[in-house]
Amino acid sequence: MFSGMPAYMIYHQPWGDTFRVLYEVLYSLLDRNAAHFFLSLIGFYFLLLCLKIDQKLSVIGAFTYAFSSYFIIIVEAGHVSKHLAIAYFPFLMATTIKIFNSKNTFKWFVLAAFFWALELRSNHPQMTYYFGIVLLIYVIGLFVNHLKSKKQFAEFMKPALILGAAMLMGILSNFYSLYINMEYAKHTIRGKSELTVKDNANATSGLDKDYITAWSYGIGETLTLLIPNFKGGGSSAIGDVNKDALKNVPNQFRQQVSGMDAYFGNQPFTSGPVYVGAIVCFLFVLSLFILEGYFKWSLVIGLILTILLSWGKNFMFFTDLFLDYVPMYNKFRAVASILVNAEVIIPLLAFVVLNKVVVAENREKFIKPLLYSFGITGGFCLIAFVLPDTVNDFAKENELDILVQRYLSQGTEQELRGYFGQLLPFVEDTRKEIMKADALRSFLFILGAFGVLVGLTKNMMKPTVAIAGIGALVFFDLWVVNKRYLNKENFVSAKKMDIPYEKTPADLKILSDTDIHYRVYNTTMRPDQDSRTSFYHKSLSGYHGAKLRRYQELIDNHFFSGNMTVFNMLNAKYFIVKGQDGSLDVRLNPQALGNAWFVNDFKLVENADEEIETLKDFNPQTTAVVDKRFEDEVGDFTADFDSAATIKLTEYKPDRLTYSFNSNVNQLTVFSEIYYPEDWKVTVDGQEVSHFRVNYVLRAMIIPAGNHTIEFRFDPDRYKLGNQVSLAANVGLMLMILVLALKPIFGKKEPESQNE
Repeated sequence: MFSGMPAYMIYHQPWGDTFRVLYEVLYSLLDRNAAHFFLSLIGFYFLLLCLKIDQKLSVIGAFTYAFSSYFIIIVEAGHVSKHLAIAYFPFLMATTIKIFNSKNTFKWFVLAAFFWALELRSNHPQMTYYFGIVLLIYVIGLFVNHLKSKKQFAEFMKPALILGAAMLMGILSNFYSLYINMEYAKHTIRGKSELTVKDNANATSGLDKDYITAWSYGIGETLTLLIPNFKGGGSSAIGDVNKDALKNVPNQFRQQVSGMDAYFGNQPFTSGPVYVGAIVCFLFVLSLFILEGYFKWSLVIGLILTILLSWGKNFMFFTDLFLDYVPMYNKFRAVASILVNAEVIIPLLAFVVLNKVVVAENREKFIKPLLYSFGITGGFCLIAFVLPDTVNDFAKENELDILVQRYLSQGTEQELRGYFGQLLPFVEDTRKEIMKADALRSFLFILGAFGVLVGLTKNMMKPTVAIAGIGALVFFDLWVVNKRYLNKENFVSAKKMDIPYEKTPADLKILSDTDIHYRVYNTTMRPDQDSRTSFYHKSLSGYHGAKLRRYQELIDNHFFSGNMTVFNMLNAKYFIVKGQDGSLDVRLNPQALGNAWFVNDFKLVENADEEIETLKDFNPQTTAVVDKRFEDEVGDFTADFDSAATIKLTEYKPDRLTYSFNSNVNQLTVFSEIYYPEDWKVTVDGQEVSHFRVNYVLRAMIIPAGNHTIEFRFDPDRYKLGNQVSLAANVGLMLMILVLALKPIFGKKEPESQNE
C-alpha cells in the first residue's frame, strides 16, 4: 500500500496464527462487518452478565454498545481492523474484573489470555493502547481501594500477576506480528526522522505533533455524545442533512447555502459524530449520583482523561504532556478516536445504574437523582433548543478566508468577501436550525426515559414493562441516527466490491506494456493518499497509516515540487494526467532510468539533510549520492568504461528480484528499488554480498566484472522466529482452553466467590 514497505505489513497468512481458523469459520457464517457487530453484541452482553446485570437489560445494553454511532461510521469508512479491535473491549474489561473478583483464577486467566490474543490479533495497536489506559486506571483504582481496605498486599498482587500473565500470553500468541511491527515502526513516520531541518517544536520521538493532532475533537464538540448534530453532523451538504433548515434562506442564496458544509466543528472533516445516545447520557449522569466506590470513580477518571486527550490541539498543554512523557503515545495519530473509550464507559455505567434502579426494593429514593439527571441532560438540550446561541457558535473557524481563497479564480477578493459576507449569516442560521432539531430530539428521548423511570419508581409500571420501554426508546434513538451514516446508499453489488475501480482508457493503455516492471505516477491524486493507482499498476503512490519515513520525506521534498530527476530514478515510466476534456490521459516518460543502471561517479554527503537536498541538482544517470555511513561500501571505487556492459531485470516478485549482469569491468550499480535496511539479502551467483543505500531511498552495490546472476531476496529471520513463538504460545493456549472445557466433565467444580 505504500512504496518500499514489506508486503507482510499489508497481508500475510502466518503459520504461527492458529486462530485464523476461528475467523474462517466465523466469516463463512456471517459477512465480515456483520461478524464484528455480532462480536460487539456478545462482548457487551458478556460484560454486563459478569457484573450481574439483569439479562433483559444486558440485551439492551449490548445493542446500545454495538450500535453506537461511531461504530457504524467506521464501518462506512472501511476501518475494519479498528472495528474488530473495539469489539473485544468488553471481553477485556469483563475478564479483568473477574480476575480480581473470583476464586476460579484458572478459568478467568485462560479466558483473559484468549481475548487478549484475539484483541492483539485484530492488529490495531492504537485502539488496544487507548483502551489499555482505561484498564490501567481501573486496576489502579482497585489498588487504591485495596489500600483503603487494609488488605494484605498479596491479595492484590496475585490477581494482578495473573492478569499480567494473561496479557503476556496474548502478546506471545501474536508475536509473529508484534515482533515485525517493532522492527518496521522505527523506519516509518512513527520513528524518529534523521532530518534536522524540520520544525523541532513540532517533532516528537514518533509522529509530528501536527500530524498526530490533525483530527482533534473540539471542546464543545464533545457534546455530540448527547446531541448528535451539535456541530452539524458529518461533513455533508446542508441540503442533504436537513432541507427544512433552508426555508428562511432568500431564494438568491438558497442553492449556495444548500451546498455548504453542515459540519462546523474543529476537525478538518468528519464522517459523523461520536454519539452514544441521549438516553444513555441521561443514565450515565444518573450513575454519578447513585453509584459509589472505586468501580465508578476509576471509570469516571478514565472518561475524563479520554475526553481531555480527544481534544488534542485544542488542549495542547495536556496533549504535550502525553506526547513528551507517556511511552508510545506519540506513535498514534487522530487523537479524536480515543473517544471509543467513552463509548464503553458511558453505556457501562448507564446500565449498571439502570439495573440498580430496576432491582431495588425501595425505588422512591431514586426520585431526586432522577430529577437532577433529567435537569442536567434534558435541561441542557432544552436550553440548546430555546437559546442555541448561548451554548454554541455556528461559524466555522476562518470560514470566510477559506471560501475567498477557494473561489479566487471566479472574482476579485473584494467581491468575494462582499458576497460571502452576505451568505455566511444564512449558513450559520441553517446550522443553528439543524442543531436545534437534534437538541429537541434528544430532549424528547430523555423525557421519555425519565417518564418511564419515574413510573417505575412510583410503582406505576412493572419492571418488565419499564425495561421494554427503555429498550424501545434506546433502539429507536440509535437506529435513526445510525441510518444517517450507514444506509442503502452505502451498499454496492458484490461485483463492484470485488472490482472497486473500473479500468479507464488510461489504465488500459498502460497495461498494454509488456515490460515486467515499471512504475506509474498519478498526477491527479495526492501521492501519499492514493490507493486507486495501485489497484492496477506498480505505483509511486500509495497510502498506509505507517508509511516509510524516508519515502514520505522524498514525497514532501520532491514530489510536490515536481522534481523530474527523482521521478526518473524511481522508474516512473508513465504519468497519469488530466486531458484537456477532463478525462484521464497517459504520458510516456522517456527519461525514466529503468530498473537498474551503472553510474561512473558518486558523491559522499555528510548526513540525511545534505543527501535529500542534493537530489534537487544532480544527474542520477551518472552519479550516485552516498551517505558517509556507507563510505566503506564504495571505498576508492573508480569506474572504467565498458560500452557493452548490461544489466537486466529477468524476474520480478515482491520478495525476489533477479537480474542478469554482464560487464568486463566492475560496475557501481543503482537499482530502482526502495532500500529497506532489514532482511533484504542479495547474492551474486549464489554467494551473499552486501548492498547499501544511495539517492536517499534506492539500493546500490558494486558488482565485479563478469557474467553474473544477481538476486535480491526478502528473507526475514524475525518473521520466522515470531511464527515459532506464536505457534508454541497458541498451542499452549488451546490446550488450556481444552482443559477448561473438559474440567466440568472430569474435574471438581471450584467454588465461586460471592461476586462471581
